[in-house]
Amino acid sequence: MTEITDEQSTPTGKTVSDVVDEPRRLTWFGFFQAGWRPAFAWELLLECMMLSGILAHETWSHDLETLAAFREHHIFLEVYFSLRFAVIGVFGAGRSAEKVAAIKSALTGKP
Repeated sequence: MTEITDEQSTPTGKTVSDVVDEPRRLTWFGFFQAGWRPAFAWELLLECMMLSGILAHETWSHDLETLAAFREHHIFLEVYFSLRFAVIGVFGAGRSAEKVAAIKSALTGKP
């Protein structure tokens, strides 16, 4: 039985990884396009860890002034972090949809 190579299995002759990586290679800001989402996510993760550390320290040391300041500004903090997580979710879902569309078009040969 003859083995089918990856190039023979796709109608366009491109592999799936070539199609997924193609937009990054074609744009001059490919590094930025590929890197801003993970950088944004890591920065948000670090920010959440730091805020949790501050809250834990202030609770442990019974610093009521800082805890009162957090309580006074809780609406701002909720809105701020909600928007940050929404950006991560929307762009994460959008990037996944882009990859699925690119893979489908590579397998079917239709743009």
